[in-house]
Amino acid sequence: MHANENPQGTLEMSELQYPENEIERFRSTLLPYAYNIIGTMEPARDVVEEVLVPFVLKKHPEVQNPTGYLVKSVINRSISHKNLLRSRLEHYPDHWLPEPVITEEGIYQGVDKERILSYSLLVLMEKLSPQERAVFILKNAFEFSHKDIGEVLGVEEEHSRQLYKRSKDKIHLKRGKKKALSSQDSDLLNELIGAMRSADLPRIKHLLKNKVESRSDGGPNNSAVRKVLRGKDHVSKLLRAIGTKYYLENTQVEVISVNHQPAIAYLQNDEVYRVMILEVEADKVTGVFVVINPEKLMDFRINL
Repeated sequence: MHANENPQGTLEMSELQYPENEIERFRSTLLPYAYNIIGTMEPARDVVEEVLVPFVLKKHPEVQNPTGYLVKSVINRSISHKNLLRSRLEHYPDHWLPEPVITEEGIYQGVDKERILSYSLLVLMEKLSPQERAVFILKNAFEFSHKDIGEVLGVEEEHSRQLYKRSKDKIHLKRGKKKALSSQDSDLLNELIGAMRSADLPRIKHLLKNKVESRSDGGPNNSAVRKVLRGKDHVSKLLRAIGTKYYLENTQVEVISVNHQPAIAYLQNDEVYRVMILEVEADKVTGVFVVINPEKLMDFRINL
C-alpha cells in the first residue's frame, strides 16, 4: 500500500502533510530497518506502511525529528512482528531462510540497498531473539550508540551493551565487509554452473571448501532438503542434482548479487523458480543457501 492509499480508497494529494518525494525518502530509509529485523520483505513493507501512512496524513508539530520518530516506531513494530513470526515457525517444514533481496546495481527496489545486511549474516541472526537482533543491527549496520539504542528500544544503556555482547557470543561473527559482485565471483559462479550442468562431481567438489554447508527453504508446498548438509561430499551431490535432476526445461540462468553476495537465479519463461546464494572465501564456496519458496521470490519476479 502506497502512502497515498488506504483500505478505504485513494487519498487526495491535499490530505498528505509531506510531498511525495519526501514520503518516498522515508519509505526507502525505513524499509532496511524492518527487513533486517524481520527477514522477509512483504511483512517489512507492511510494517513501514502501518507506521508511515498515518504519520503523513497528520501534522505533528511536536515531532522535531520525523525520520528519527519513524525509525523508532518501525523498529519496535518490527520486533513485535518478528516475535509473532517466530511463534508461527515452530512447525515450518524446512530450514527457514530469510527472503533474498536483489542488490544488483541498476535494479531499483525502493530501498536503501547499502543498509541491507549480507545474506549469511541474516541467516546467523536467526539464532538471536528479536530484541538481540535489533540491538545487533542498530549497532553494526546503522552505527547507533548504546545510548541511542536504549532510547529507541526503551531499555537502559547498560542493558543494550549486554544484549549486544550476548548477540555477538551467539553468532560468532567472522564475516568480511559487504562488497560488489567481482569478476572473480562471476568466474567462480559460471564455472560452478558449468560443472553442475555437466554433472561433473569432482569439478564441483574442487570449487567447495571442505567444511562447506548448505541450507534449503522450499516453504510449505515445495520439496526441499530438510536438514543442513555439511561437507563437500554431501553438498556437491545436492548441487549436481540441482544442475540436472531439478533443472527445469528451458531454464535461463543468471549470475546476480543478492544481499551483497554472489548468487545464481534460475528462471523458466522469465519467472524465477530458484535462487541459490553463495558464501565465498578465497575463491571457494563455503556456504550454499537454496531458496525455492515462491513467496520469498516475489520481488525477483517483479525486478529481475
